[in-house]
Amino acid sequence: EKIQNQWDEVHGHLQSRRQQLHEMLKDSAQWLEAKQEAEQVLECAKARLESWKEISYTVEGLKRQNAELKQFAKELRQWHINVDVANDLALKLLRDYSTDDTRKVELMTNNINDAWATINKRYIPSDFEADISTDTSGGNVNICGIP
Repeated sequence: EKIQNQWDEVHGHLQSRRQQLHEMLKDSAQWLEAKQEAEQVLECAKARLESWKEISYTVEGLKRQNAELKQFAKELRQWHINVDVANDLALKLLRDYSTDDTRKVELMTNNINDAWATINKRYIPSDFEADISTDTSGGNVNICGIP
């Protein structure tokens, strides 16, 4: 009877762990999908920022770039949802499975958040709400607020 009780106890623990691992697998798959979407958003944002390395020096070019930057601001706000979803799912993994090795989840999440912060530091919305004006004395173009 003692052996049967030990067997039942061990079997119960194994079944519980099996169920936990099944849930972890499901949660991990959801997080991986969200992480991939967030990484795609990050790559797209980085590519857009890289494409604007050169500043136009004509009024029409500046107006076009300003319109593109305003569109980019809208896209960043929309894309932030992808990063938030990945963060929420990562926090769920870190919280629910804290006794398991979740270092890679934490590391990858930190990398995504660092990349997102860098993108947002490079793009400061108030900088692009600048007025475009021309200097009538020499026809020089001035962009207020863009470094």
